[in-house]
Amino acid sequence: MKIAAPKPHSLANFDYAFNGTFDQRQVEEIVSARLVSAGENLIINGGCGTGKTVIATALWDKAERQGLTVEQLGCPSRWTIDEDLFANSCSHFLRQKIFDCDLLMVDDTHQWLRNSKALALLLGLRCEEGKSNVLIFNNQLPDREQVFSEPPLPWQFRFSRFAGWLRGIRCAKQSELLSVLGIDFAHPALASLKAEKAVPRDHRALVKTPVWHYLYTGERSYREVLMAREAAGQA
Repeated sequence: MKIAAPKPHSLANFDYAFNGTFDQRQVEEIVSARLVSAGENLIINGGCGTGKTVIATALWDKAERQGLTVEQLGCPSRWTIDEDLFANSCSHFLRQKIFDCDLLMVDDTHQWLRNSKALALLLGLRCEEGKSNVLIFNNQLPDREQVFSEPPLPWQFRFSRFAGWLRGIRCAKQSELLSVLGIDFAHPALASLKAEKAVPRDHRALVKTPVWHYLYTGERSYREVLMAREAAGQA
C-alpha cells in the first residue's frame, strides 16, 4: 500500500474556466476545509488531468495548516487489500493512522473496492466517529456484481452495528456497496460513473447518515484544452 506525502498546491493561478466545468465558489468552499471540521465527506470525480489532484492536495494543505491530520491511500497492492487495511501482518501504526486521522484521502477508489469490503468497512467505521473522507474517481466504476472478501474486523470495532450489518453483503456492485455509506449515485457529478440505476442499499445501519459533497471536474484535461487553444490560434 502506498501512503503519499502531500505536495503543496495553490489555487491562486488555477484556471477555473479551462474546461467549462468548474464552479469556482464551490471549489473555494471545499478547499477552505470547513467540511473537514464538520466531519463531512467529499467525492471528486473526473477524467485524468482535470484538476482532481490539485484540488485534493490544496484541501490537504489547508487542513494541515489548520492543525488537522491527513493521510492518503494511493493505489492498493494487487492481492492484499484486506491485509493492507486490517490484517495483523500490516504495520499497526499505519493502520491506526488511517483510522484516527481527521481527513482520509482515497485515490483510485474503484481499485480499493476490487473484490473487497475493506475500504467500505474502513469508511463506515470512520463515518461513525465523525471523521472526514475524500474519494477520488477517474470517471469509472465497474458496473458488475462481484463477490467480496470478508476483512478481519479490528477488535475495538467488534460491537459496531455497521460492521455487523456490512457482513451480510456477500455479492453486489461497487456502487451498491458504497451506497451503504449514503452516497447518492444519482447526483449529476457522478453521472459519468453510470451507476445511478444500481439498487441502493439501506444505509440506516449507520448511527448517523454521513454528509457527502460532490465535485465533477469534467472529462477534458488541461493539456487537451491547451492543445485545442493552440490549434485554434494557429488556424
